[in-house]
Amino acid sequence: MNQSLATLSFANGELLGGEILNIAGDVDYGAYLAGECVVCHRAGSEIPTLYNYDKTYFVDAMVRFQQGLRKNTTMRDIALQLGDEEIAALATYFERAAE
Repeated sequence: MNQSLATLSFANGELLGGEILNIAGDVDYGAYLAGECVVCHRAGSEIPTLYNYDKTYFVDAMVRFQQGLRKNTTMRDIALQLGDEEIAALATYFERAAE
């Protein structure tokens, strides 16, 4: 699933996590961290795959989970464990990686 910026709708037109987008995400670190993500987010699952996700969409979604603006207890718990560098690394990795 490829999320293009043109199709995104942010609450009140506000993008969250913009400061994270200024961090150069480490692709190798993102690949390492992604191992936990793809346990659930994999092809053939009811949970969408994260590969080829737009970096901006991914960052915004993770910050919204952290803040409780997106409602999913599991994702909120996971997101709260991630720092800005980790979110940037995951976002960069998933944007560039193919399944």
